[in-house]
Amino acid sequence: PAQGCPPRFWAPVSIAGVEHGDPRVSLCKLAFDTYWRDPSKTPMFRDLASASRCGRGRAGTLNTLYEDMRKKNIKPVKPSGFVFHESRVGSTLVANMLAAVPTNIVYSESAPPPAVLNHCRSCSKQRKTDILQKLIALMGASPTNYHTHLFFKFQSATVPNIRSLLDAFPETPWLF
Repeated sequence: PAQGCPPRFWAPVSIAGVEHGDPRVSLCKLAFDTYWRDPSKTPMFRDLASASRCGRGRAGTLNTLYEDMRKKNIKPVKPSGFVFHESRVGSTLVANMLAAVPTNIVYSESAPPPAVLNHCRSCSKQRKTDILQKLIALMGASPTNYHTHLFFKFQSATVPNIRSLLDAFPETPWLF
């Protein structure tokens, strides 16, 4: 396991324009360094973003940010697991338990992937897959190789689009 504190790093907090052109991604330097100590204080992504003081972040197009990550030789953590759920079943507890391990990156109901899953209605399967793979890579782009696992707990509203995510990440284990 890595030593020290998990680093803060720039991660996507929103994505827009997914249906046409190069989507625009907003980034925030998320406080993973404090999140793992007590995930119950910031159990949802919106809480983590707020605690990270994301008011003035950075932004860019998806392809430019993805290519910048590659040029910097940052090796993103591949998804280790997806949690799908219906409301009020204990999925936040599962996410908090995963988040309590400092080398795990956990996104509990983060906004960017559902924006692609739920709003890229006229997108081809290939376009949706490409956007999801690049977006998830950016969300796992811990620059110091500190993190070893990447987990997502998705909003219940993404359940109807579960197939798109599983097609984009066929090797990633998941639970419902």
